[in-house]
Amino acid sequence: MYVEHIALVKAFGRRYVNRYRHMRAEDVFSCIDFAFIKACRAWNPARGRFSTIFARLIEGECSHWRRDHGYGIRSTDACQHLGNLARRLMGEGLTLRQARDQMRGELLAAGLSAKGSKDSEVGILARTVIAARNRLKASLPVWGERPAVEAAINEVEDQLIAAVLREALRATEGLAHDVLGFDLHADSRPTPWDSLTD
Repeated sequence: MYVEHIALVKAFGRRYVNRYRHMRAEDVFSCIDFAFIKACRAWNPARGRFSTIFARLIEGECSHWRRDHGYGIRSTDACQHLGNLARRLMGEGLTLRQARDQMRGELLAAGLSAKGSKDSEVGILARTVIAARNRLKASLPVWGERPAVEAAINEVEDQLIAAVLREALRATEGLAHDVLGFDLHADSRPTPWDSLTD
């Protein structure tokens, strides 16, 4: 059955790799393979064409994969802005550390505004930074202790900035072609289906 429908599999492979750019090509192909197996089991020639059920099952498998890997939640505009800015700076030749240092103020502000996120790493670090700053203001430690306390706060701030940048880059991972100015419909990634061309 697979050999009979190899052209259909290739066509759907190309279509869905372009549609789901945030997914690695291998993951899309895995979804297509699962959908093909399910379509072979469910298809009844008297009820319709194979391609119809196959396409619906591919959509379902890709949706399940996206849900299971956290892509069902849209990132905020601020998160997308930070991720795109970091990618643009790295595209200009800066290292990740240099981009992070250049964006330090924006990243810290975004991280501190996320203090309501109870279970996320960013939310925990933001609440830690805010609590430490408040303690520092309230207690006004002895002059000799102040530099050590400020150094500890700066260390937690650095962890917060790194976590915010990591989340921003992860949220914009599938949007790298927009940032770098490539055509939205061109996908330079080779696909395993290309090796199967006749």
